[in-house]
Amino acid sequence: MLAAPALSTEVAVGGPTLARANVSKTGPKKLEQDPIRSPRVTEGATNGRPIDQLFRECTDAAQQFKNSKKREEHLLMQCLQKAALLYEYGESQDPEGYALLLSHHKIRVTARTHNPFLPIVKLVFGAVEKGQRTNLSRYAGVLRFAHEKGVEPHAFPHLFKEEGGLDGCAEKDREAHPSPERQAASTKHAAHLQALKAQAHGADLSEVADELQTGLTAVLIEKDQHGNLQVLGLRTETFEHVRRYRPLIAVGAQEQ
Repeated sequence: MLAAPALSTEVAVGGPTLARANVSKTGPKKLEQDPIRSPRVTEGATNGRPIDQLFRECTDAAQQFKNSKKREEHLLMQCLQKAALLYEYGESQDPEGYALLLSHHKIRVTARTHNPFLPIVKLVFGAVEKGQRTNLSRYAGVLRFAHEKGVEPHAFPHLFKEEGGLDGCAEKDREAHPSPERQAASTKHAAHLQALKAQAHGADLSEVADELQTGLTAVLIEKDQHGNLQVLGLRTETFEHVRRYRPLIAVGAQEQ
């Protein structure tokens, strides 16, 4: 699990160090105006609390990512590191302050909020990824994936390298936590496959020759653990889709 960030510590990120929470116990140091938010964003909410300092660092990093010409992945990674620290601090050290931040920015947590990291992503990236719901879901998935693997923010670079980058982490999170729509589709596909298997033919295509139409036909074949082949289904194919297929290597060619 992610460790809650200690105050007045730093995190090494393989290059420039990221400030984890440069605040004293008496409150945060005076900061320059945040380019994303107006000076009144935290007025009446968390102003003067350590969590506000962490939030400012997150929005500063998000603004830097937004302003980068190619939106470099290492800047996005730093944003995610800071967002993870803010989330863990809010959950473990200042739940009231975290709830105030979300409420002040009109971010609601409901029964439909299946990913607990989505609110923090909306909080940090809301002004940067305005209207980009797909990106916000992807970032939240990356944070959840790291959290469930017990990877702390300072180790994100190694995690991304091992898991295929941010996209690889997001995809693995989707596989581990399929959406209700994706689960329903998967169930429907599995039922259809079982229906095909119930009417399967042997691999001798002569048995289904009468069902073949003139032109291109795609044949769905399954090979079981014993090496047996079964024809599960047929589909008329179009010329535009021929690039989906690889050449069939003949047995004689393999023996040469």
